[in-house]
Order: sequence, then structure tokens, then C-alpha cells
Amino acid sequence: MCTKRPLVAGDVIYAERPFIALPVKFYLTSAPPSGLTLEGFTQHAWKEREELLKEMIALLPPERQAAYRALANSHTHDGSGPLAGVFRTNGFGLGLDTWREIIPDIDDRDNRADHETTISGVCDTLSRINHSCCPNADVYFDMPSFSFVLSAVRDIPAGTDVTVGYCDLTDPAAARQKDLTPYGFTCTCVACVSPNSSDPRRATIAASFPDPKFVVRMWLMNVVLPDDYVIQDSQRMIRLIEEEGLQSAWCYTLHFAVLAMAYAALGQRENYLQARERVSALGRACNPVEGHQLMVSLPEFRNSRSSGGCGCPTMDGGGLPSSMRK
Repeated sequence: MCTKRPLVAGDVIYAERPFIALPVKFYLTSAPPSGLTLEGFTQHAWKEREELLKEMIALLPPERQAAYRALANSHTHDGSGPLAGVFRTNGFGLGLDTWREIIPDIDDRDNRADHETTISGVCDTLSRINHSCCPNADVYFDMPSFSFVLSAVRDIPAGTDVTVGYCDLTDPAAARQKDLTPYGFTCTCVACVSPNSSDPRRATIAASFPDPKFVVRMWLMNVVLPDDYVIQDSQRMIRLIEEEGLQSAWCYTLHFAVLAMAYAALGQRENYLQARERVSALGRACNPVEGHQLMVSLPEFRNSRSSGGCGCPTMDGGGLPSSMRK
């Protein structure tokens, strides 16, 4: 998929409903034969999953069935079966944030690392998008329309290949290459061919997931720290993330939220508006649920000036202390 016109971060590129959506974890509906080895049990489970997929695919119109079967299959030698192999190769996950919209207490119901509520969906067009360890787009699931939505995470020139990440992009290059092996290609991006410089930088990014409210509140309470203390730190991380091409990482959005809150506390109206707009665009592109929660902490304000004439909103009621930094 290539862009036909320039795009800016936050732009929706494409949206579609999946062929099918199934839980990643599944339970057997028939008892396996006794005496099976672990490998035999696994094969029995995949055979049952294949039969379920046959029934589901049969419900699709003929052209949709053919389109599903035409998708790539990177699991041809592990007993998955052709339909299950396509499902495993091309699925996009519906993360917990999606389910929190309709099941608020889902974390209390299932607090294990491998959530049984995880669902994966396979699409006709979106499942064909190429991989990059420095992707320019991201996919999220929109529950109201039951659609996967592809959005730009940075500005994309016309005529550019749209890419997403197939693996954890903050993992070391060797781990990423291992995860990508089933897809049948070797990534030759800048990050993969220069692991000695890229891996430490990505490790730093992976460890930088600030809680914007907490970070800015601690800075406000410590009058010894300079006015630009948290601003300089977040700007440094933003530059590092941009250099690594990891604008799809959620910490990128969080650092812009830190900037917006700090600018508000300092009364820097224009800087606040610019940072707030970045949070809004990135939230829409990467994680609308969490993005909405961040925007609640970054309110709009009327043209009339407030907060002592600075033109920035005061943020209380769970946000920042309403007092400005002196």
C-alpha cells in the first residue's frame, strides 16, 4: 500500500472490518485421544481449530472466502492447517484497551499476563501491509464500527509505502529477526543492520514510559528544579524516538503529554496548544482509548484568557495542581 497524497500524523489511511475475529486462546470442545504426547496434543488442538475456521469461512461470500485463502501463510510446516496458518500469519490483535470500553473491570476479571480475552482479526487489505521496524503507521480496533483502522503516526510523503510493525519494535535486533523468521523475510532496515547503535537506544525508549501527571506534579513541587527540567528531558526522548522511527510507541505520545502539561504550568499558551495537538493526533492514531483519557487532562479553553492572563487552562480535579509554577 502506497500513499497517493501527503499525510500528516493522525490521518486515517484505511479502515475495514475483518473477515473473522477469534480468541487467540481457545479451549478444546472434544476430548483428545488418551496417551498423546505434547506434540500430539498440539496437533489435535490445531485440527479442531482448523475445523472451526472451515465453518466460519464457509459463511463468507465466495469472493471473500477466496480472498482469505489467498493471504500469506507462514505456518505451513507446523501442523496449523491452511486456514489456521493464514489466521496466525495475518491477525491483528484487539488489545485490552479495546475491551475496557465495554468491560470496565476486565483487569480484575483477568489479571494474568496472557489475557484470555485477547482476540485476533484477519483483514483483506490491512493484513497485506508490509513490515518495518520503523513503521510510519499503526493499526487499532474501533469497537463501535467493529473495524480495524490504519492511521499515520508521522507525516508521510506521497508515493511512500505504508508500513506497520509485526513484532515488538523495542526488542533487540536479534530478537526481532527471530520473531520475523516465520514471515519468510529478513528485515534490512537501518535499525536491524546497525544493532550496536540502535539496540541501546531502543532499550532506553522501552524504559521510558512516563506518567505525565506524576512527572509534572513532582517537578512542580520541587522548586529547586529549573523551569525547563521536564521539558528538556521529554524533548530529548522525543528526538531519540524520532531518530529511531518509533513514533508508534506509546511513550512518544506520553512525552508530548508531559510537554503540554509543563507548558500549561508555565503559562506558555502557544507551546501548550502545539503539544496538545500532537497528543490528540497520536492518540487517534495509536490508542484512541488511552488517547481520550490523556485529552481529558489537557482541556480546551475559550478565547478569554485564564490562569492569571496566561491563556492556558488550570488543571485540577485529578489533573495538575491548579497553581502555576513560580
